[in-house]
Amino acid sequence: MHKLAYALSVTMLTIASALSSPHAVATDVYVHPKIDLRFHDVLELLKSALEATTEEYGPYELHATKADLIESRTLSETEKNRLVNIAWSSTSIEKEARLRPIRIPLRKGILGYRISLVTDKGQKKLRDVETLDALRALKVGQGEDWGDVAVYKHNRVKVLGVFQYNDLFTKLARNRYDLFPRGINEAFDELAAHQKDYPNLKIEEDILLYYPWPYYFFMSKDNERLAQRVEDGLNKLIADGSFDKIFQRRFGDDIARAHIKQRRIIYLDNPMLPADTPLQRKELWFKPEDA
Repeated sequence: MHKLAYALSVTMLTIASALSSPHAVATDVYVHPKIDLRFHDVLELLKSALEATTEEYGPYELHATKADLIESRTLSETEKNRLVNIAWSSTSIEKEARLRPIRIPLRKGILGYRISLVTDKGQKKLRDVETLDALRALKVGQGEDWGDVAVYKHNRVKVLGVFQYNDLFTKLARNRYDLFPRGINEAFDELAAHQKDYPNLKIEEDILLYYPWPYYFFMSKDNERLAQRVEDGLNKLIADGSFDKIFQRRFGDDIARAHIKQRRIIYLDNPMLPADTPLQRKELWFKPEDA
């Protein structure tokens, strides 16, 4: 699944509402049969959170759904607690108004740390960029309807919006824009997937962009017991170190390859970030100094 789908469609699963009492019959958990491999860490966290709370809340089982839903439908079904009753996605003020968020960033906020794909021409332009104001002289490429577009526009960074995901690589290779920022967990895989067709693309060497971009589990506001179970379970995983072990296993290599400590960090404001984002809980967030 490419970035357009990654940003805009939510891999989903459903948990039946048998959580009415602890130690009830097994809770049915319906998992989308086409889960993208890049979401296996999220599914592992969910399974581990449910497993960690079996004593308090009862057993559970995982099953595949028959539905294949785009993000808007997935969130609508989650909100209504029907076909889907748990989803994962980047957060926003609008989503948190409709749904019950579990405010524990599933990937420790790593998606907010952006390294870029560039050509030699773009790399040369970025050599002397040290501030957000200097970045504004360049043009960023993004999917036309990605949520990130609003972040860059809010920070007065020029954006070329592109409708087709593959065209982002074509246009970058032709220097139609200067840099294609990607999450640390995305950039290397995407470069490997496209470098044969676009051999002039590479990972930019000097700049790390950052804006808070947490990825949460979401549930219906009417499904508080399930929400509390998942939240309790995730907090147990954090306390016993399991959460960090899953994170390191999935993203440790990408973090090492990004050479974060050698980069200049440019901070951007995220206007969609809800006020209740738990930025004060330092243990929830990846920090460059820990790389």
